[in-house]
Amino acid sequence: MKKHFLSCTLLLAWLASHDPAAAQIRNVTLDNGLGSFGGNTPLPAQTHFQLQGTAEPFVSKITLELFKNEPVGKPEYRTTWVRPYGDEKNAFTLPVYHYLRSGAEYSFRIRRFRKLDDQEKAELQRTVYQALDDYVEAQLRVQRRRVALDKSPQTMVNDMNTIVNGGLRYFENARGRFEGFSDLIKDQLKQLDDTKVKRLSRIDLKKDTATKDEAVVVQDELAGLKSQIRNELNYFLSEDTHRLLDDREIRHYPVERLPNVIGVNVGYAAAFLGGTWDNQQYGTAPYAGVSFPLGNFRRSPFMNRLALSAGVFLTDVKDQNDRTYTGAYISKPIYLGLGYKFFDFVRLNAGAVVFEQNGATGGGNVNVGSASVNVRPFVGLSADFSVWIGVGNRNRNGL
Repeated sequence: MKKHFLSCTLLLAWLASHDPAAAQIRNVTLDNGLGSFGGNTPLPAQTHFQLQGTAEPFVSKITLELFKNEPVGKPEYRTTWVRPYGDEKNAFTLPVYHYLRSGAEYSFRIRRFRKLDDQEKAELQRTVYQALDDYVEAQLRVQRRRVALDKSPQTMVNDMNTIVNGGLRYFENARGRFEGFSDLIKDQLKQLDDTKVKRLSRIDLKKDTATKDEAVVVQDELAGLKSQIRNELNYFLSEDTHRLLDDREIRHYPVERLPNVIGVNVGYAAAFLGGTWDNQQYGTAPYAGVSFPLGNFRRSPFMNRLALSAGVFLTDVKDQNDRTYTGAYISKPIYLGLGYKFFDFVRLNAGAVVFEQNGATGGGNVNVGSASVNVRPFVGLSADFSVWIGVGNRNRNGL
């Protein structure tokens, strides 16, 4: 019996390692200019896939955003392709590690970018710096030989964050979106606010709040603030920067509708029948049953692979003393347990099996006349098959 169980285990392990479904990933083509995928065919459901398409050598980056409904707001999923250094191919491959729900519709936003050269990158930095300098100076005024801010330091920091992200709305780099200036900027603005004017230097400020003669600030403190603003932006803008080339949307695109299936397991199990640590009694037998996933595949692939399993042992079980354990309520032993599917083919099951042994007594037994009902733990390894259930065309795509 032990030899049979070991042989079955090795066979299933070998099949799992050679399972072609576990190694394959579906390819989907982006139809340039047509606003569709793969010649307007539905997208794969509940599996990872690769998006492929044309990318001219000057295209340095492609992003794909996925939305449940309209392509606005925060996407449900985002993935990015960046051209490898030295790659001049006229194509791209973008893995999509997100499970799409069977029969649903999704919207997509696809953006293509071109990498800025050093001169373009320096010009972009100068433009953003100048916009921030103009904003800061526009908020300063002088009243009674004191510097005052027209807005609170926190409001000014929020405005500067908006200026930066607005100026970079057509650009992207590896750091993503600018997350905002640090509290150090806010502290320097607080220090600048209500500062006494000692060393004077003329700056043309708001004419409605101060005359040119009154428009004076502490130049050193203002210069220190501008320097800190540049330092924080330099960290963000030091990465390779890409400019948007085009922005395309694909709305309400269908996903293939998968047929309803049930998992059928056929394998070999070993059940612990009793005994001591030094003298364990166990038996083996083939078994067959069904599995019901405990979770939604799209939301939790792990829980989807974990299933409640139930079925029967196909033969009676004998221990090392040649005692026979048969079915307690039907002609064959029945089991209930949890199973986890490895790859797309092999499922490991563990749980309890119900036996009946004539004339047996002892712990863990429920006497029924001259017989005894035994509930014993078992572990099994099985091949997992998906069997279609329902009516109609199992290959319908939901269009």
